Order: sequence, then structure tokens, then C-alpha cells
Amino acid sequence: MSGKIFINYRRDDSGGTAGRLNDRLAQAFGRNNLFMDVDHIPAGVDFIDYLNSQVAECDVFLAVIGPNWLNAKDDAGRRLDNPDDFVTIEIAAALARNIRVIPVLVDGARTPRADELPEPVKLLVRRNGVEVRNAHFGRDAEALIIKVGEALKSAGAARGRRPALVPTSGRWRMVAGGVFVLCLVGSFWLYRIVTPERWPSTPEAVQPDARGANADAEAQRKTEGAEQQPPTPVTGTSTVAYPKNWPMPTGNYANHRYSQLNQITVDNVGKLQVTWIFSTGVLRGHEGGPLVVGDVMYLHGPFPNPVIAIDLKNDSKILWKYEPEQDRNVIPVMCCDTVNRGVAYGDGKIFLHQADTTLVALDAKTGKLVWSVKNGDPNKGETGTSAPMVIKDKVFIGISGGEFGVRCHVTGYDVKTGKRAWRGYSMGPDSDMLIDPVKTTELGKPVGENSSLKTWQGDQWKIGGGCPWGWISYDPEENLLYYGSGNPSTWNPKQRPGDNKWSMTIWARSPDNGQAKWVYQMTPHDEWDYDGVNEMILADQNIAGATRKTLVHFDRNGFAYTMDRVNGELLVAEKYDPTVNWATKVDMDKSSKTYGRPLVESKYSTEKHGEDVNTKGICPSTMGSKNQQPAAFSPNTGLFYVPITHLCMDYEPFKVSYTAGQPYVGATLAMYPPQGESNTGNFIAWDAKTGKIVWSKQEQFAVWSGALATAGGVVFYGTLEGYLKAVDANTGRELYRFKTQSGIVGNVMTYENRGKQYVAVLSGVGGWPGIGLAAGLTNPSGGLGAVGGFAALRNYTSLGGQVTVFALP
Repeated sequence: MSGKIFINYRRDDSGGTAGRLNDRLAQAFGRNNLFMDVDHIPAGVDFIDYLNSQVAECDVFLAVIGPNWLNAKDDAGRRLDNPDDFVTIEIAAALARNIRVIPVLVDGARTPRADELPEPVKLLVRRNGVEVRNAHFGRDAEALIIKVGEALKSAGAARGRRPALVPTSGRWRMVAGGVFVLCLVGSFWLYRIVTPERWPSTPEAVQPDARGANADAEAQRKTEGAEQQPPTPVTGTSTVAYPKNWPMPTGNYANHRYSQLNQITVDNVGKLQVTWIFSTGVLRGHEGGPLVVGDVMYLHGPFPNPVIAIDLKNDSKILWKYEPEQDRNVIPVMCCDTVNRGVAYGDGKIFLHQADTTLVALDAKTGKLVWSVKNGDPNKGETGTSAPMVIKDKVFIGISGGEFGVRCHVTGYDVKTGKRAWRGYSMGPDSDMLIDPVKTTELGKPVGENSSLKTWQGDQWKIGGGCPWGWISYDPEENLLYYGSGNPSTWNPKQRPGDNKWSMTIWARSPDNGQAKWVYQMTPHDEWDYDGVNEMILADQNIAGATRKTLVHFDRNGFAYTMDRVNGELLVAEKYDPTVNWATKVDMDKSSKTYGRPLVESKYSTEKHGEDVNTKGICPSTMGSKNQQPAAFSPNTGLFYVPITHLCMDYEPFKVSYTAGQPYVGATLAMYPPQGESNTGNFIAWDAKTGKIVWSKQEQFAVWSGALATAGGVVFYGTLEGYLKAVDANTGRELYRFKTQSGIVGNVMTYENRGKQYVAVLSGVGGWPGIGLAAGLTNPSGGLGAVGGFAALRNYTSLGGQVTVFALP
């Protein structure tokens, strides 16, 4: 079938509730290649035959009925209860083909009585209609979206079709493969949704012993001879050995994303050239970055999550590939594109967290599967997008699914066997969270018994979210690992009174048993989806005349926190984007009852304004002042280099019901640059000791690439247009740029091989800001406003999937 959305649409019905519903459905299901039948009927084609042929492609038919439906007239002057009316013809055609018809009653409309309808349409009265009222638009439209999603799923099972677009109640999502058609009709439209024809028509089940990679004898011989070096040892928080490698997704345990390599300098970086390019074989968003261990580079890709080992000594020859077979039904529950943020290395193994939550350990030499374990259940909305981290004898991984009411966790597995060592939840009973009411502290005070349960209403904590889908860091001297938990579920704050602990929290845990030493909640009772998952950077800094072991965190809420990582003391909390307005400041007065809490500006409180009210002009947007793309720290300058998203938003919460495996969001929003500005991104240098911006460089689009700092005085990052850029670490002056084949949402890394320093980055536009391009969406409200916010991006780049490697001549 052709990739079009078929719409039976009347322009005079585009306003009011019907128009809002049109926009909301487009946001949920996408509006790609819009086609309006009244304007594009092929010449010489019979009108009725044409309608029948179009309806035949539908999987779900929404009969939108207005209050004056029976009295309305079509373009030929016929009332809609006339058997010759084209709407009646379409409904009859759908029923004749056993296509699901859902009446949608708009603004007081009623389902017509049987005696008011022509014979083919009488079945409508036996079906339950969904009422959509302007006064309660948010909740009513959400109910319809869920019902349509269920109908699409049923239609796919009944017809044996491939998965398709399924709504995410504000965070849409794409199921790869096939075509599902949603036809919207009545007084104004017929709608069809199309997805890329990329996957086999019949999804294949995951076979437990069939997840291994393809590895031939020559590849095995080659890798057995390669120098496989262990993960970089860490003393304190500094890399002290194997600086030629990049053995961790974060560079080192401290999350510095800093390299001691210094062949590439401020003076010669302008001479960089591309040395080789390698395709991953997959499109969509390429987040994360490659690893280099010895003479082997390990690449990863978005769904279906291939891993490729490349011989750096032999013309980038493929040593082995791991190509997992996953149930493609996981894609509907992946938020914000089908991304994966990388693999980890340890104990001679490569670790990958697949989209279906399977954590696999692969032999680093051969690619053969050593062990695998399920870390979650996609049927409940749990998915895998984050990079694992190997610490001592365990591999650690979080989980994604906050938009589906998942109660989230971090889990440690034995690197040799895959046996679960411990799991710590983000909310619930103390025993589930591995919290000691006396020994675990927040801002120096014991958290007390039931510290989480008493901040939730009833059993809401059981579907409370708090997913740690970001990065993990580790201090071996303190023997503590650090990470952040995400947003509470749902996005509608009215449905979850209380602080909702411990979502939006920085955690310090023992890697041995998971016991929490301290916690700090940055955004109590989140009202804006400011996930707290961004990286924790560990650096020793002189603050107020004393050297402190600090943790620096650039939160999505727009505040940068400098904390004592030993005891969790809050040292600095300042806005790192001046446009942040949802809170005036973080209270730093230790004698205050609100010490450590943000002081919320009531004008921008979605809680205060309530359900079905659109709160406007909130900064930052739900994307945050920075999302997961990690910052870098240079011990040479003492500065942090931060990729910035410079957007504001309108946010309207609405009531939503929980069903396992279904979207549990409850908000709609729009995103745009701050008032009077046009750029949506910056790249800054930050002094975490004082909480001040040292320099700032404007970018046209949000900077969604992870930064890299080097001993050569150069800082690298990528842009959504596809540029790799190099700037002076001291001044921010641009020294070099190169346009890669696609937009960059990956993280820049560097390594040395055969005496030469290389810089590498993944290109492949996608992720949240690039979702319009990645999924072919054009409706400005699609992707929670990201499609409109980044509409101009399609003028600068296109889809891709490759690693580009640079070096000096």
C-alpha cells in the first residue's frame, strides 16, 4: 500500500471540539502524507467505488457524530441519513468488511435511534460510543485514544497484520513494519496511519538459545590474536591506565568523558580528516557511542539492537555480528524513538540491554552468547534503552517505562553467570528500595520509616514510575555507585498527591548489596516530567577553601547541583540556563523548612492550575535544559562542558486510567524557543564550584550529543544538523566542523591505535528531537510537540546510521 493518510474531511468542521480532536488524534497516531479525498479523487474514477476501495484498507473506523449530524448535509445537499450519502456508504462498507466501527459523540451528540438511520448503519446503535466534550476534552480524548489503540491491536491479531502506530497518550510510539490503517470519518474525516515497510510480515518469537551472533572461524582466529584489555582501572575518579582505550560508555567510572590523549590540539584540530565510515545497517536515532578495547571497536545500533565488532588493525574488517531476534511488539512501548545508548565491556564480555529488556553477555572475542536474563516485562511497559555499567563482579542496569506506570528499579547481575545479585526499587516499602530508615539519609538526616509510602496516596506507588534509564557512575574509594531516578507516573500531578518519593532522586548505593547510603530528591511532586536520570559526574573540587569529593549533576529541571558525594550534602544549586522560570531558586538555607527544595513559581504550576487547563510559557520544556546526552569534565580547566536544550512549553494535564501495558501519561504539550529567541540549543562551559556559566555558544537546534573533553585543550560535540564540532576548552571558540551523513544524537569518543589518536561519533538522526524525521511525522503536535519544535531540522539532514572516524593527516 502507498504511504498515505486518507481523510474524509470538511473544512467547515475544522474548528471547535472536532478540530481539537483531529489535532489530538494526529498527535497520538501521526499525520504523515496527508491525503484528502474531496480534493484528490482521481479523474474518471467512480466516487462510490473509490470510497469503498479506501475504506477497505482501514483497520478501525471512527464515526464522528456531531450534535446536528442527522440534519447536516453533504456537498450535494443530501442529509447524512440519506442512503446515498457518502458517509453512510463508507460506514456500510466498513461494516460489510467487519471493520471495527467506533461512534464518537461530539459535544452532546447522541447515537441515533435505529429508526433514524438507513439500514446499513443500524449496527451503530449496538456499539458503545465514546463521548468527547470540549469542557472535558483532555480526559475524553484520552479515553478515545486508548480505545482506538486496543482496537488496532485486536485488528492486527484478527487479520494477521504487522504491528503499527499505537498511541502513547502524548508520547506516541512507532511499531516497526507493516501498515495499520486508522480511518476517521463522520462529519469530517477518514484517517489512515502508515509505518515503514522494513520488517518481515510475521513477527518471530524470541528463542532463548537463538540470540547468538554470526561468527566464522576466521573471525574467531582474528579476535583470539587481538589484544583484549580489561576495563580501565580507576583510582579515585581519574583514569590512570589504558588511556588509549575507551572501555566504558562514559569513558571512566567518574563519567568524566575526558581523555588524556593529546595528539589533537587547539593548534592542529582544524586539520582533522575523515579516515573511515562504517554503516550500522539500521536507521533511526543512534544514541550512545562505540567502545574501543585493544584493537577492536564495538558498535551498537537502535532496534533491533545489532552489535558489531570491528578489527581496527585490518581495514575495519567485521570480526563478528550479534543480531538479536526480538519480538517487534516491544516497539509500541518504547518511548521517544527506538534508541539504545550503548554496550559495556568487562570480564571478557560485551554486555547489551536489548529493547525487550533482555540483558545479554557476549564473548568479546567471538560474539557468542554466554548468558542472557530478562530484566523486565514489555507486556507491562518495561523496555531497555540504557547502557549497562560493569563494576567489580557485577553488571548494573536500569529499566525504562515511566510512561506506562512501571515501578522502576536498578539491578545488579553477576558478570559470570547472569544471576541476579540485588534489585533496588525507586519507590515502595523500605525493604524493596534497600533503604535503612536510620542509616539512609537525605541532606544529612535519616529518611525515617516508610519514607516513600507516606508520600503516595494509597497504592499509587505500585505504578509510580521513577525509572533509572540514564547513566551510572562509581567511586571505588567510597565504594558507592550513583544514578538518578526518573519521573513519577502519571504526568498528571493531580492524580498522585504527595512528594512521590523517591522519584526524581539522586541515589548513592553500595554496589555489593544495593543498600542506599543517601538520597536527594530534586523535584518533589514533579509537575513537568523533569526526569532526574542525567549523569552524575564525580570530581574533586576546591569549594570554600576546602577540597571536596563532589558529584555534579545537570538536571532536566534546569538546575545544576554540586553535592558532596560522600554524605549527600548540597553545596551548590543554580540555574544553568537563565530562562528557567518554573522555580525561582533552590532553597539553600539549612534552617529553612524547605531546605533543598525548589521554590515553585505558582504561575507555572500545573498542579495549581489543575486538570484540563493549559499552563503556558513554562521553561524548560519537558525535554529539560539538558536531557540524557552527557556532559564532559576536564581536570585541566576544572570546567564542565554541557549540551543544552533551550526550549519552553505549554502543558495541559488530564485524568488518565491505568491499564498494564497501556500508556499512562495524562498530559499534552507544545514546545517552542523562549520568548524573543529563535535558537533551541546552546553549548556551555560551567563552573560547578560557583554555579556560573563561563562561556556559552548558541546552536540553532538543541544539542543532543554527548560531549568529549581532551588533554589537547579541545572539546568535541555533535549537532542535530549532523556537524561534528571542536571548540577551545577555555574560550568556546569554534576550531573545526564537519558535516556527517546524518544528524548527531550520539556521544563523541576518542582512542589511540597504532600510535595515532582518533575521534569517533555515531550519526543517525532521531531520539526525541529528531522523531519527526525518524518516523516521518509532519504534524506540529506530534511527538509531544517535538515535531513542530524541530520542524526546520528536515531542511538540514536526513536519516542515517553510521560511525564516522576522524584523525590528523
